[in-house]
Parts: sequence; C-alpha cells; structure tokens
Amino acid sequence: MSAPIISLADFFEKIKNQDKTEYKKFMQILMLTYGTSLPCNRFAFGNCNEYAIRDLIKETGYTVNVLQNATRIDIEVENFGKFSIKYSGSGDIKLHNSNNQANHDMSMCDTLLVTPTVWWFLRPSEIEAKGIILKDYLKNTGDGLSLKATILTALKTKDYQYRFNFDISVDKSNCQHKEINEIIYNYIKEQITPTSL
Repeated sequence: MSAPIISLADFFEKIKNQDKTEYKKFMQILMLTYGTSLPCNRFAFGNCNEYAIRDLIKETGYTVNVLQNATRIDIEVENFGKFSIKYSGSGDIKLHNSNNQANHDMSMCDTLLVTPTVWWFLRPSEIEAKGIILKDYLKNTGDGLSLKATILTALKTKDYQYRFNFDISVDKSNCQHKEINEIIYNYIKEQITPTSL
C-alpha cells in the first residue's frame, strides 16, 4: 500500500513549525562571512541555502531526494512533489537562468522562497486561484526568468496563506565579503600529502 499524498497545507505547516534555529545560525554566518556582493559567491550561496533547507526538511521526517542535474527544480519530497528552492535578499527573484543563452522558458515551477523575513511556498495554481495573473509578474531577462518582487506585496494583499514570518536578517554592512571558493581551495590543499624530497 502506497503512502498517502502529502498536501501543500500539511507540508507547509510542518515546515513552518519545524525548529529552524540551526538554519538561522547557518544562514546568518553565511551572510556575514561571505554574502552575495561578490558575483563568484552567488551560485555557491544559493547551493548552501538548498543544502540547509534539504536538511531541515529531512528533520521533519519527510523523505527527500536532491535533484542535482534536474532542470528548474532542486528537490523532491516523496509523496509531495518537486520544487525549486530560492533565496532572495531584495529585488526581483531569479527563477532560472539559461547559461548565457537566450531564454525561451517563461514557465514557473513550484518554488520555496526564503527572504530575510518571510518564507513563501509559491505554487502557480495557488497564486492564480487568488486572482493574480502570474504572467504579469514574470520577466524575461534575456538570459533567464525573474519573478517581480511586487508579487509578494500582491499576495499579502490577497492573504496568500502559504507564507510565514521568520527573521534571519543581518546587518549587511558587517559582511566580511570573503570568497567561498577559497574554502574549496584550502580544503584541497589540506588533502595534499607533502612528499619527502
């Protein structure tokens, strides 16, 4: 007998109620040590957020599969579905890029969005059910697709239920702006065993 399908309401409620203390500490250290001002940090920052959320969801007891080579999506929760994970500190939300090629994909998939103060689960069908025309908020950036940040204000106005407040904000002026790539460099150097001459 297969496991029952997990509804969005049940999934989101479980994430909302899960202890996020460790996630908050992790993200605040990431933001204060590395941040996203350096272009070389942005991709790694997004991946670190994905890993942290993956672990958080696993702690709820759900079975999680990371989809590293999938297009547009990052994770699958068994009996719930597949979705993308995004962090946005400010401005429009980058949904996907086309790796320096012209973007022809104007579709948005289910997205778990973390901002400095609010978590959102953005499901296109739920957004449309609130009377919001999603395509009016999607913006082709030439090499990718973005979601206009103004949609979050519109969703608040419509009392969109798949959101909750959770503050992980930091004072960006205190960021050290270190390069994340240096961690990889130092790690590999430590693996090199000195040879005797």
